[in-house]
Amino acid sequence: MNRILLFISALALTGCNPFKSEKALFQSLDSTQTGVGFINQLMPNEKLNILDYLYFYNGGGVSAGDINNDGLTDLYFVSNQGKNKLYLNKGNFKFEDITAKAGVEGFADWQTGSTMADVNGDGLLDIYVCAVGNFRGQEGSNELYINNGDATFTEKAADYGLDFTGFSTQAAFFDYDHDGDLDCYLLNHAIHTSRSYDRVSARNFRNNESGDYLYENQMITKAGKAPAGKIPRFQNVSERAGIFGAAMGYGLGISVADLNNDGWEDIYVSNDFHEDDYYYVNNHDGTFTESVRKAFQHTSRFSMGNDIGDVNNDGFADVVTLDMYPEDETVEKSSLGEDPLDIYTYKLAYGYMNQYSRNCLQLSLSGKKFMDIGAMSGVAATDWSWSPLLADYDNDGIKDLFITNGIVRRPNNLEYVKFAADDSLRYAMETSKSLDERATKLMPEGKVHNYLYRGTPSLRFEDKSAAWGFELPNYSNGSAYADLDNDGDLDLITNNINDPASLYRNEATTLFPDNTHLTVKLKGDSPNTFGVGAKVILKYGKDSLMMQQLMPTRGFESSVAPELLFGLGKRANIDSLIVIWPNQQMEVRTNVKTNQAITLKQTDAKLDGAGFVYTNPLMQPLFADVSTADSIPYQHKENKEYFDFVRESLMPFKVSTEGPHLAVGDVNGDGLDDLYAGGAKWQSGSLLVQQANGTFKPSVQSAFTNDSTYEDVDAVFFDADGDKDLDLYVVSGGNEFYNKMPEQFDRLYLNDGKGGFTRSLNALPAMYDNKSCVRPFDVDNDGDLDLFVGGRVVGFGYGKSPNSYLLINNGKGTFTDQIDKLAPGLRNVGMVTDAVWADYDGDKDQDLIVAGDWMPIRIFANDKGKFSEVKSITDTPLNGFYQRIIAADFDRDGDIDLVAGNIGTNTKFRKTPDSQLRMLVKDVDNNQSVEQIISYNRGDEWYPLAFKDELGKQMPSIINKRFTDYVSFAGKPLGDVLKDEELKGADELTVNQFASVYLENKGGKDGNPQFVVHELPLMAQVSKLFALQAIDIDRDGDLDLLGGGNFYGVSTYQGRYDAGYGLVLRNDGKGNFATLSPVDSGFQLNGEIRDIRPVRSGQGVRIVVARNDAGMQVFKSL
Repeated sequence: MNRILLFISALALTGCNPFKSEKALFQSLDSTQTGVGFINQLMPNEKLNILDYLYFYNGGGVSAGDINNDGLTDLYFVSNQGKNKLYLNKGNFKFEDITAKAGVEGFADWQTGSTMADVNGDGLLDIYVCAVGNFRGQEGSNELYINNGDATFTEKAADYGLDFTGFSTQAAFFDYDHDGDLDCYLLNHAIHTSRSYDRVSARNFRNNESGDYLYENQMITKAGKAPAGKIPRFQNVSERAGIFGAAMGYGLGISVADLNNDGWEDIYVSNDFHEDDYYYVNNHDGTFTESVRKAFQHTSRFSMGNDIGDVNNDGFADVVTLDMYPEDETVEKSSLGEDPLDIYTYKLAYGYMNQYSRNCLQLSLSGKKFMDIGAMSGVAATDWSWSPLLADYDNDGIKDLFITNGIVRRPNNLEYVKFAADDSLRYAMETSKSLDERATKLMPEGKVHNYLYRGTPSLRFEDKSAAWGFELPNYSNGSAYADLDNDGDLDLITNNINDPASLYRNEATTLFPDNTHLTVKLKGDSPNTFGVGAKVILKYGKDSLMMQQLMPTRGFESSVAPELLFGLGKRANIDSLIVIWPNQQMEVRTNVKTNQAITLKQTDAKLDGAGFVYTNPLMQPLFADVSTADSIPYQHKENKEYFDFVRESLMPFKVSTEGPHLAVGDVNGDGLDDLYAGGAKWQSGSLLVQQANGTFKPSVQSAFTNDSTYEDVDAVFFDADGDKDLDLYVVSGGNEFYNKMPEQFDRLYLNDGKGGFTRSLNALPAMYDNKSCVRPFDVDNDGDLDLFVGGRVVGFGYGKSPNSYLLINNGKGTFTDQIDKLAPGLRNVGMVTDAVWADYDGDKDQDLIVAGDWMPIRIFANDKGKFSEVKSITDTPLNGFYQRIIAADFDRDGDIDLVAGNIGTNTKFRKTPDSQLRMLVKDVDNNQSVEQIISYNRGDEWYPLAFKDELGKQMPSIINKRFTDYVSFAGKPLGDVLKDEELKGADELTVNQFASVYLENKGGKDGNPQFVVHELPLMAQVSKLFALQAIDIDRDGDLDLLGGGNFYGVSTYQGRYDAGYGLVLRNDGKGNFATLSPVDSGFQLNGEIRDIRPVRSGQGVRIVVARNDAGMQVFKSL
């Protein structure tokens, strides 16, 4: 039973068809039609089962390739416990089992992945099979079957130095050193040992059986080519090349591609459990640099298979990794979810990067950075998934995504986890065999249908699984694609557990006859005869392109046919075809007809392709990062000891990490803008005085130092007392203070005219609220500036509406709150995050527009200094998680438009494009503690966001009594979890708009709404937007947008919002915004952005960016 406990501790630490009217794209063909009767039959026994070997149900691989060069793709299937099978393609989806004759059944007791490659350079595909050996009686080693050219093979792994014994998953053959032969990366996996749970520094200690290996093929070396007839051995160069090989590497997926477009192949390895994925960047000298933290913000947690392909046709390869986050409500609530906060932080302390249990689609930003858009793209949740294959299955010119699915037993089921945790005390008298049987039976079966997503130009994938022929649940593991019948579309093959292997015939050429294709076969120079690593680029139309790189090993434990098939939509011709071979020789063909198969020969490549840029021309940078340690000597230091979730465990976000913001103004009258940067709790705010050379010098202010216990969340310079200099108002907020704590008071500091500040102790009323923003405006039109101050949150009462304030100035810097008199609807307007004064209706006075969490954008019209809310400003639902709102005339029609920064669509909260959230706020169990009951809709039904244990911890007297096990809770809608009378009287808040939006002012005539809502482009939706600045970036007279965001203070269920690298949107003058790459434009931001402000200096305007728990970034325009 200790094996069960070990397995569970590992998890904890790591952690009817509605489309029948649509003809299925894929037709499943059974063995009587095809002759492929292979079954990967698994039989657990006392020596080997899921409790002894955590990867018992991972299944086997499949490889596709033409082994006899007859123009038809053949298939090889791996059996974990039985005999492997090789099927010769006889045409028209008829296959012949030639396994016995070929001699490729396999000798190892447990086999895993396979790949086909021409290892010896004779123009014939060989077969390499991975195995698990020297473990619990399982014997055997990896096997290399050399093709004899007569449909027979000879096993020669030992001769080639590839007879590894250990825990192998898969191998990839490619020419990493560009010497002309194929080298080998061997992907291995760990088993749980004490060395598997170590600090990341332990990666430097190699484990011979679990660690990965890189083998250099000695067929071609610096000394020249190996003598004819001599078998070249593969040499282990792992350590020298910088490849990790530790006992913590749970390698399940490997893909090879030129991810940074430098002409050299890089490696992406997906690791299961707590270990980070590896991204090895090729250094061009036989070594690699592991760079996953530099290029990726987070990865999948239980990373399974992966694939690499150009999803958005920009010429840069993107990465998809799979996990086991379920789409099904019942399965999700009965399975282990994300790590609890304490375990999550424990892992971070051990040096592991941020990982989340969901599929990731990592979109490349010019090959330099990657951002996960899996949630926004709709592919994050596909359950226990294994093999992703990115390819164009309907030939429309856009890549689709196929995913295999299912596991025989779910070891992350919560009932099983509970049993395993309790058994040592409750069942000590039972035999080990009895315990094992009971434990295994508690793991439910996990049959799930395979997924097929149709790609769209918007990067939102459409689930076509049922409509396209994949509605039946199964246990599918390895998979491959190949054009098995040479009809111009890609067929699919899967290796299934306890069921016959599946062959799916693609009907795209019949269903979509107008969609064309181009099949490209490569004939490389020996020994890389199939041109592995070559890139083929198609260019057509205006600035349109497609790129594929030939790399057969992909998905999970499998390899695809070594040829390329492009779907081309309705195009009859391709303007140009470019092939760049691994040695950077290049050939260009023009006016290539579609609907044909062509063969490209390396001998025809006469051009030098080294350094050739085939992507669309990079834009000239608009900005340069001129940040230095000395330019602005300020570092925000967040109070990391406080966790909002400890106090209110059901709230979705921290509210204590929303600073700093900046105040900009000339405090000493020298004509240069100075800065005030707010401090976190225990950090005083900083006055930074600009020098003549454009740098900033801290000005020590005792008044600020004395107030270091306050949390600064906003600030503004303005003349409060009418003495013609700039005073400073600082907003106090966060979420640490509550009730009558004076640290919630805002502060007014008066300027002595020379930049010296003194706090005016009696200038402001007592405001016992955590607030968010301050916005000056002369409300009563008496010549001085009054203030709107937005209320952010009620301490110990997230979701309750705090007080907001309208502070009227007496002209001498003393303020009184007159909101109840002048704007009673503003008092408890909501959880305000931002506000702006703007004349939205063109009546020559400033109205107030506010935004916040769980609320719509709300406009309060100014009627001679009194304010009333404007109803129905849009036709589109607008309740969101807004963090920033700005006002300007973006379409140059003479009225004021709005742009609002929201949480974005890249969130797990948004289950479907029409998803909504609801939060009920009430002390449900009458224990003097407010609960936030958040739910989301699936159609007309609402389900609780929190799991049973989370709700039970907060409301034990209700939840733990009502649901004594996980089965009774899982899948229940909210109405079955909590009774109507228990929720009666709760405050209800909703979110029905996740996107950041542009609100175009249409004037609201004839009873029509005032604003039309437009979602901002994709790059504005990838993460939560905290900062927006309207600025003319290209000097064309139109207001463009700069933005930034990211938010790490979230529940582990959501995972960090970290996909933002800066937002640059160019306006065409009509309010149509086009995205510019932050990497290419030079406005690349890093971290949690909180404010963006233009600052005048002697060297011109600088863009200053404030970041949470970090220093500032500074940019100049070019």
